[in-house]
Amino acid sequence: MWDIRLFSDLVYLWGTVALLSFIPALIVGAAIGRLVGRWFLCVLLSYAAAIALLALTRVQQGFRHPPGLIELLGYSAVFALPPILAFASVGYLIGRKFKEGRDLKSH
Repeated sequence: MWDIRLFSDLVYLWGTVALLSFIPALIVGAAIGRLVGRWFLCVLLSYAAAIALLALTRVQQGFRHPPGLIELLGYSAVFALPPILAFASVGYLIGRKFKEGRDLKSH
């Protein structure tokens, strides 16, 4: 079982995820907000990005065995999803504002 020994490990991991996903999450969130207008899609894409990021990084070295699907889903939801979803949501809100502003100008 993978265990985070110190709170600083979690903060370091969230900071790394935030740095890696800041601009892509903002862009994807803004595109979803402007083109699709469904926030739930931000949640789905953010969760997929969190799973992929956790699966592809060196975080797995802390596991004694390769994590199963359920473990990977759980760890990605706790350790990688919050910052990615936060940035995608901010991008979504920005995209919605641009869409609303454009709709008001066209009327």
